Amino acid sequence: MLDYREGINRPPEESEKLALESLNKSISLDDSSSQPYVIISQIYLHQRQYEKAYKEAEKAIVLNPNDAEAYANSGYTLICQGKSSEAITLLKKAVTLDPYSFPSHWFLGVAYCDAKQYEKAILECRKAIKLNPSNPWARARLVATYIFCGQKKIRPGMKHKEY
Repeated sequence: MLDYREGINRPPEESEKLALESLNKSISLDDSSSQPYVIISQIYLHQRQYEKAYKEAEKAIVLNPNDAEAYANSGYTLICQGKSSEAITLLKKAVTLDPYSFPSHWFLGVAYCDAKQYEKAILECRKAIKLNPSNPWARARLVATYIFCGQKKIRPGMKHKEY
């Protein structure tokens, strides 16, 4: 997968297949690390194979209960399956383990928004934006959350208590 992102002319499906082969080889040599499972989970997420992605993230969590990225992936797979309320617990664990993780805060904001917990969603989106100000997705989710909770006019620098 990495070779495709770096611009080598290879279709993403081929890159993902090669990555999965390499990761499975890595696991066959040493199955004690959580990282190969986390990466496999991300590949399955990209392929929209959410059940497989969730299972791989869960394997990573069993191997390393302190792997914030595994909790974030596991939570995101639940969001993708329409199970945002269930995802919140996993994502709260992810941000507890790594409070500086942009994806964990962003995913938690998405889960809160989907669960109609708008104030919490706004707080998490703002944390994600603070961690990665140039990422447009957290900003888009923040705007969407304001709209969902009934805020019609968004002003730059608006505080979350103003909606």
